[in-house]
Amino acid sequence: MKINDFNIPYDIEIENILKEILTRKAKKVLIQLPDGLKPYASKILEYLSLKDVLIVFSTDPCYGSCYIADYIGKEYDFDLLIHIGHEKFVEKEGIPTIYIRADYLGRIEELAKKTIEFLSEKRFKKIGLVTNYQHLKSIDSFSKIINSHGLEVIIDEESKGLVLGCKINGALRISEKVDVILYLGGGDFHALGIAMIIDKPLFIADPYRNEIRDIEKLKKKIIAQKLWAIHNAKNAKNFGIILVSRRGQFNEEIALDLKYKLEKMGKKVTLLISDNVNWNELSSFTYIDVFIITGCPRISIDNRENFQKPILNIEEAYELIKVLKN
Repeated sequence: MKINDFNIPYDIEIENILKEILTRKAKKVLIQLPDGLKPYASKILEYLSLKDVLIVFSTDPCYGSCYIADYIGKEYDFDLLIHIGHEKFVEKEGIPTIYIRADYLGRIEELAKKTIEFLSEKRFKKIGLVTNYQHLKSIDSFSKIINSHGLEVIIDEESKGLVLGCKINGALRISEKVDVILYLGGGDFHALGIAMIIDKPLFIADPYRNEIRDIEKLKKKIIAQKLWAIHNAKNAKNFGIILVSRRGQFNEEIALDLKYKLEKMGKKVTLLISDNVNWNELSSFTYIDVFIITGCPRISIDNRENFQKPILNIEEAYELIKVLKN
């Protein structure tokens, strides 16, 4: 039986996973999947069915490789963690870990044609092309099709066009050379990270919907929410500074610096620690007026509507401190 028989639209290198399990003689294996691949867990399990090998799937969020489930693996004596959807980020994992990028297997030719028509109508000439892990394998062929129609595609050499939700250097380095930035991928997560920092036209070429769209409306909404949060935090007296316990997001030094600066201004600060920051966990701290999240900056950007009090990320917290000083 081949993994392609299951019609999974990603290359999850199932044969390589099987080989790693057998080579390492792993008896307890923890698999961490992004939400888009969780519906295929039963198919993956069917292929990996091995005598005397226990396969367990993590239900925790899989936002990135800064959010790996190695601490669970270490606590409960798993022999191997298989993290699917991202590449290595943390310096050292708690247990042996392999990363599977999960390249997208769908065709992009029709999307490329639509992209050419769209960009030509808008009269853009120089296009900065970026993508996420799943479409890195497609970015060269996608750019060649666009280049062949008289448009100039520029891809950052160092990153090969890769951007993450919190790391957009691949877009920043080419932003001054292009008329527009085009993100090849699904969803708004990665593109929004670019739009919040780079003031250039930005569009998403979505291979799942086979469409081109912009996120200007969403960008304006997110910026308005950010300004509201900072404005409402100005008169706050009690702050909760949250340390995120995931290895790739634990920023104790920054948390202590923010604590020192706020206390110097007469604010009261409570340090908190959380594995998965959400309003249900924080709502019981009724005396806290504002929460500052020192983990992934996208937690605050993407989740303000779910919180009943202002939440700030690190950058926004330092912006607030500047406002308070003035």
